[in-house]
Amino acid sequence: MTYPWLAPVENEFAERLKGSRLAHALLLSGPAGTGKLELATGFVASLHCLENRHPACGTCRSGQLLSTGAHPD
Repeated sequence: MTYPWLAPVENEFAERLKGSRLAHALLLSGPAGTGKLELATGFVASLHCLENRHPACGTCRSGQLLSTGAHPD
């Protein structure tokens, strides 16, 4: 995480992911340049990680597809 002000949101996501208590949708809002895209990208990577890790491992097949922009989801 490169944005310390997003740490509470990241921690809440990690806890919800660990407990399988994710909502069906998330709304990220705020001023431009505050890290929303990076936060969302990290969430998506964690949700698709085949190793069920947060932060995502990035080395599994899903992580490789995400990093190249070729993931079908």
